[in-house]
Amino acid sequence: MRGHYFVGYERRRVRAALAGRRISRTLHDVILRHMVRGRRVYFSGVDHEQLVGVYRSDPLESFVHNGESFLPDGRRYLIPDELDRLRSNRFFRVDESSIVRIGPEKILGTVHYVAVHSVGENVRTVLENADRRLRRPSSPHRAVRTIVTLARDLLSIHPFIDGNGRTVRLLADHLLSCRGLPPCLYPNELDLLMTEDEAYHFTLRGMCAYVDEMEKAVTAGTTGTLGRTGSGGRGAAGRY
Repeated sequence: MRGHYFVGYERRRVRAALAGRRISRTLHDVILRHMVRGRRVYFSGVDHEQLVGVYRSDPLESFVHNGESFLPDGRRYLIPDELDRLRSNRFFRVDESSIVRIGPEKILGTVHYVAVHSVGENVRTVLENADRRLRRPSSPHRAVRTIVTLARDLLSIHPFIDGNGRTVRLLADHLLSCRGLPPCLYPNELDLLMTEDEAYHFTLRGMCAYVDEMEKAVTAGTTGTLGRTGSGGRGAAGRY
């Protein structure tokens, strides 16, 4: 469970269940211990259908980030490059008083996501700025860069309790499609640790990879309606 895509979400569900007195402190500790040790966890404290797409508004959802790497005792740590990149992201706040270097490449510390009360305001500002840029006549390159920046900003703000990454990436795919451009073939799991320029070039490679895969499928005759996507995508890829 430790490396599972939804481990953070499941951990918050367990903590919410404890806060709501639906489980005991003992059960809470046992479940979290199993997660840290990588064991399978069965927990049904909250109905997923009630949370998908729900705006982040619970004080329990004041997220913090402590790094992507783990110490033997289960604690997370940041590496120097990760911390530097999070510092450069305007939507994160590093708690400088929490920073403790425990090795050449290991730093204990806490990085805060956007505060709950300002999530809505930040999302509105980001969407309005992107909409204004996308309405102006521009090249495909500039449109892609604007969409990549929009997605990265929304992922940083993390407005949704569950399905945040999927929702934001679906929006980005839709905006690309509206402009006759292919989506990125694979999700960028390092969005928040990339510079805007790195994320932009990652997306371009993913868009070209999508076109390549569609053309292979069309040539092999393994797809029906995707033929139009493949043939239309060649022109889009050629502009890169």
